[in-house]
Parts: sequence; C-alpha cells; structure tokens
Amino acid sequence: MEWIVLFSRILLGTQLLFWGLNGFFHFYPLPKQSEKLERFIQTIVEVGFIMPFVKVTEIIGGLFLIFDLYVLVTLFLLGPIIFVICIAQYRLNFQKGWTVILGLSLPYLVIFFSKVNLLTAFLDQQY
Repeated sequence: MEWIVLFSRILLGTQLLFWGLNGFFHFYPLPKQSEKLERFIQTIVEVGFIMPFVKVTEIIGGLFLIFDLYVLVTLFLLGPIIFVICIAQYRLNFQKGWTVILGLSLPYLVIFFSKVNLLTAFLDQQY
C-alpha cells in the first residue's frame, strides 16, 4: 500500500509541477479542447490574476508533494483547484475530459485517504 501512495504522490506532484510551469513558459501546447472549455479557459486568462495564482499554487503544491512536505496541508490547498479542473472537464469537455479527471482525482484521493488517519488523530487531540 505504501508504494501506491508514493507513486500517487509523485504522479500528482509531477503533473501539477509540469502544468504549472507550462502555464508560464508554454513549452508544451495544450491539447485540443471543446469550444466551451476553450472559452472558459480564455475567460480565466483574461481576468488576469486567477491563472497566475493557480499556476503558482500548482508549482508549489507539486514540489511539496514530490518532496513529501506538508502533504495534508498541500492537499487541502490543492483540493479546490483540482475540483474546479475536474468539474470543468466533466461539464465542458465531457467526451475527452475523462483522462484529466481520472489522472488528477484518483492520485489525489489515494493520497488523501492515506492521510485521513493523521487528520482524525489531529482532530481527536484538539477536542
């Protein structure tokens, strides 16, 4: 079980680091998306501050996951970002978005449920 968590942590961290850096340096072209998802992404980019914030969070979160630093806190910070990515892929890119949804949500859930015992121990200690 431990190697599954390790693999999931490194896989998710590498994905987040890659796509976060790609958001700034554009070294890999984004795959073709549906028109609705393209408009959604373009709207977020035009706002100006959302996409850089998300990309910096992805880079920092990816590094923290790869180096096994503050994993539980990192998961809580990355949770909303991963949730929005998965929901956007599901709602706006239904036929092609499943690889993104599974590639992000499965490693996230494996890591999260491996850390739930730490969370419950922390909460029991507080109350």
